[in-house]
Amino acid sequence: MPSPNIQDKLVSKDFDITKEALGVDKDVIKVFKAVFNVKTLLIRFQWAGKGTTNVPLGG
Repeated sequence: MPSPNIQDKLVSKDFDITKEALGVDKDVIKVFKAVFNVKTLLIRFQWAGKGTTNVPLGG
């Protein structure tokens, strides 16, 4: 499951969009506070689960 990071700080562990959205085509809105002093806000979803993030080659 992805773990969202804002400014390289973990803001939610094991975020599960399927549980949060409660259905298909549903919006999920989360509010987090972040402090930044440059013009760029870094938001990253990092996969922390089992498996791969690569598409296998056809065989």
